[in-house]
Amino acid sequence: MRKLPAAAQEERRRQVVVLRESGLTYEAIAAQVGLTRTGVFDICRRSAEQGLAGLASGPRGPAPGTGRFLEADQEAQVRALIRRHTPDELGLPAPCGAGPRCGSSSSSTAGSGWRCAR
Repeated sequence: MRKLPAAAQEERRRQVVVLRESGLTYEAIAAQVGLTRTGVFDICRRSAEQGLAGLASGPRGPAPGTGRFLEADQEAQVRALIRRHTPDELGLPAPCGAGPRCGSSSSSTAGSGWRCAR
């Protein structure tokens, strides 16, 4: 269901609730709207518990600032280094296939001469 835009997802959820209220089974609704039976059941349950608010799309992805390994100032320093220097200048390996000196058989792309990370 995530492949649809949020507005289309919400419309499909409203359609599921209307079909359920008209007496169709979860299986019949699932076949009609292209969801699994469990997906239809979850939508109906959310609608029963939360009303129309339960049909709205929520925020996607992790909460801002979670899962970070660097502090904001450290991240800014790394970004500045990336903008100012190439991996060769910093002695960093490049991904395989990134340059002519890559020792792997996949070095088909023209690159900056990075050495292979393998």
